[in-house]
Amino acid sequence: MQGHRVDFNKLLQQQAQAAPTEPRELYASLPEKARGYGYLRDVQAQVLEAWHLRRTERDLVIKVNTGAGKTIDGLIILQSYLNAGEGPALYVAPDKYLAGQVRH
Repeated sequence: MQGHRVDFNKLLQQQAQAAPTEPRELYASLPEKARGYGYLRDVQAQVLEAWHLRRTERDLVIKVNTGAGKTIDGLIILQSYLNAGEGPALYVAPDKYLAGQVRH
């Protein structure tokens, strides 16, 4: 019996191609616990849609009010890049409280 070779690079590429990059679709594909909320709030969806239209530009800044969901938007943006095969990536939080939110 001949052994079979597994092309892990090919598997990773196929997985990246199957994973969504559009923010609303990506959010909807997350397990409920990972979402934090049952749905994207309107302001979050607007930010993500505006970002997605400009995702190829460098050095974009997202500015929204306190409590508007920047952490979730940032994580969805990061995951969108990773799903598109654009990595590695790093998410930086400015304090322990926000770092804790990101981990949960």
